Amino acid sequence: MKERMYEDELKQAEEKLHKAAIRAIKAFCKEEPITEVRCFFLDSDDVADGRVGISIDSVSNNSDVSLDSFKSTKKSRRATCKGKRAWELAKHGLNCPPLEIYNTDSGDFDFGEFAEVDLSEWRKIAKKNGVEKSDEDGDDSYIEGNARISMWRTIERLVKERAFDSMKTSSPFFVGFSFHDDGPTTVDILKWPK
Repeated sequence: MKERMYEDELKQAEEKLHKAAIRAIKAFCKEEPITEVRCFFLDSDDVADGRVGISIDSVSNNSDVSLDSFKSTKKSRRATCKGKRAWELAKHGLNCPPLEIYNTDSGDFDFGEFAEVDLSEWRKIAKKNGVEKSDEDGDDSYIEGNARISMWRTIERLVKERAFDSMKTSSPFFVGFSFHDDGPTTVDILKWPK
């Protein structure tokens, strides 16, 4: 029943999100025509507030952040291996965080929240359902799950429409979304290196 009750609002919000992403891509191309882009992500810290940021990262910033992370991880791993009881920490300490050559954490992006869209429909649904937070098992609430699906579908649609073709994108080029504190979800990787 709930699924049908809010179907129109969810579709309206998704359409708004898509249009905002297209506007952001066009604005970025106009403002930063020579900047090579590594990542394009949608961000929602709190679905109940209805705000979604559109974040973009440059190749140069992505490389700098990845290198800093690499150095920090290496230092942490060296520290893990010291001491008489290092063996107790080895499993987690030597595997987490994994070494990554690219950064997809939009909080570190060069153009974090380059654009923003207000999805009042999400706010309305969250308020009416009283489902602003995930349940105790960590499962998404109704609006959280639908917001996650909506961001996924928006990215998929942008890829299908070749909306990123107008940007100077790198190889590889990452597209996805970030939701709460769950970390990034990479929806697709375009322009794979040959």
